Amino acid sequence: MDHDKVSVEQISLGSLSLAINGSTIWGEENRAQRLLDYISSVREDLITKEQIPACSLLRLVSVTNDITAEIGRWQRQLGEPVLTSTDELGEVVGKTLTWGDGEPESTFAVIILAEGMALGMLEEGSSEAKSLCVGMLAHELTHVHDYYRQIRTFGKDHLVYAADWGNLCREIAINMWSEFHAESVAYSYAGELDSDSQVLLAVNYVRKSTQDIQRAIATYRLDRDMPALWSFVTSTLSKTLNQVGRAMGLLSSRDDDHEMETFFGKIDEISLDWGVIARKLTAEFKLITETRWNIETFSNLGQKVERVFHASGLYPKGSDEKQGLWVDVP
Repeated sequence: MDHDKVSVEQISLGSLSLAINGSTIWGEENRAQRLLDYISSVREDLITKEQIPACSLLRLVSVTNDITAEIGRWQRQLGEPVLTSTDELGEVVGKTLTWGDGEPESTFAVIILAEGMALGMLEEGSSEAKSLCVGMLAHELTHVHDYYRQIRTFGKDHLVYAADWGNLCREIAINMWSEFHAESVAYSYAGELDSDSQVLLAVNYVRKSTQDIQRAIATYRLDRDMPALWSFVTSTLSKTLNQVGRAMGLLSSRDDDHEMETFFGKIDEISLDWGVIARKLTAEFKLITETRWNIETFSNLGQKVERVFHASGLYPKGSDEKQGLWVDVP
């Protein structure tokens, strides 16, 4: 059956259901039940060993051969913008959606998986492909935990209007740290696999975003279209910071200072401002990971986000919903 928001909210806390919209092979060799059992075991492992208890809020895993359509279907049900993230490594293969009021019994999560990733988890033995797929699952389960903490700390309507610059920085900071944390946990399952490509991708994101934003500012000086510039820059920097967070999560798990400094050196070659900011993220990420959250938890990290905008040539100001946001581009 095709689950929806109403049916998921009928699933009790701690229970887990599986929906599959894919090929007929799921009816063979008890694959569907084996997948459900395997995902349940990884979830239990995260709760007991990795201290990620809120992933128990996951009620449904939806496996699909059209992940873009399935993500869009759920986003529409939850009243969210229909957006699907992609990166230079290819299309998205997993997505976590969470909603509720912050109480465990009335907060719900769905993970949407591409069919190929789900099948990869059922491979025999401990192949590289299986490790990558399980690492991705651990990444998404960690998002369930962190998204719950966001709702619990900041409220179910914590997403802010675009004119509130301080809170917008906080939202970008939260997402960046969440990627850092998810990759740190995923490393326990995927290990060194794909680490180098993720680090290289982060460097390429910084390089490309720097170049693209410079071109966008040049265009703005001609057409004075601030809404277009602002939309492009916020989207570009958010994606870039998320990838930097992922790379630093992997590198911090390796616990190799030389590798981390090599990463920073590659960032320095693109932008010294970016390099300085990236180095300061390390301590902030660790502090947030070890701290009980409150409304001020992401303030310092939000200031680093603001510095990234300044390094890119934009100086936003504004926290008044009536007056809106003002952006200086010197």
